[in-house]
Amino acid sequence: MAAGRITSQLLRKRHHIQSCAPILVPSFAFNAYQGNVESALMKSVRVLAVMGAGVISFATVASADEAEHGTACPTYPWPHKGILDSYDHDHASIRRGQQVYQQSCASCHSFSLFSYRNLVGVVYAEEERKGVTADIEVVDGPNEEGEAFACPGKLCDPFRRSHHIERAAKTCNSDLSFIKMARHNGQNYIFSLLAGIRHPTAGVMKEKGKDVVTFLSWATEPEMFKNRMAISFNVQMGFKWIFVLSLLLFQAACYRRLNGSVLKSRKTALNGVG
Repeated sequence: MAAGRITSQLLRKRHHIQSCAPILVPSFAFNAYQGNVESALMKSVRVLAVMGAGVISFATVASADEAEHGTACPTYPWPHKGILDSYDHDHASIRRGQQVYQQSCASCHSFSLFSYRNLVGVVYAEEERKGVTADIEVVDGPNEEGEAFACPGKLCDPFRRSHHIERAAKTCNSDLSFIKMARHNGQNYIFSLLAGIRHPTAGVMKEKGKDVVTFLSWATEPEMFKNRMAISFNVQMGFKWIFVLSLLLFQAACYRRLNGSVLKSRKTALNGVG
């Protein structure tokens, strides 16, 4: 018994000494944890620095690209932009655009590759074809005396140039006959150019820019208007025929099911008497 008591007292004293001794392991663990936190912070700072450098370099390249090629034009919802869309509902806009061109643009920009006859049926009705060239004079010649003279214009005549002298025409502004195809993203580019002018030309405002762009787009390829009209008409007729034939097919299926069920359910009995 005495030996057991002595042993228990020794164990208690040893346990008390161990509990009162300073704990060194948690301090090392804390130092390791603190080092891990610092390394993680350094990694985060490095990642943020690399990302910032990448953003700055990308912005520099983008600004240099914009300075070289220009800023991209926004895309506008043109009503004739679709594959099956045409200028069928833009006749009034084309006419207004042609009037704005004659009043404000014709003095500086020529339109020499476009004839007056193309305006008939789109800008002007058939009844107005005589009045298209009523106020237009065309320089023709030479006459018997070898001089040029002015004569009334005809529908087959092209739009008159802003300068009749060839030397002056070479130094004037560009021709607008194919301006839509000559510029990347033509319609949006021209409209953005007109809408971005701080001091617009007299008679040309932002609300009229759409009409001018519509007229220039149509004048670039007037035959596309007729082709799209024909394609749109054929597609519409095709959908109508598909709808009618679908109704006929549904009616034939119902008729067959109604009368065929009687024939399918009919049973034939053989009379074996005699």
